Amino acid sequence: MLSGKLKELRDQFDYSEYGGAPILGVKGALVKMHGSSKSNAVKNTILKGISYAENNVVQMIQDSVLELEEVIISD
Repeated sequence: MLSGKLKELRDQFDYSEYGGAPILGVKGALVKMHGSSKSNAVKNTILKGISYAENNVVQMIQDSVLELEEVIISD
């Protein structure tokens, strides 16, 4: 009964399922992956990078930070 839920939880923490993470503070889409990544993690990093680029994640983050700064300044 719990084995399915435990597998889901394990998969949520498996870095190879996510591949990499975006690096903030650069002007462009940059995704960093673990140095010892296997082929599955490399594949997932590439797919995640494509998704970030297609969905303009960098611009969304920049806009959110600017909005937050405006809220902080106006308070």
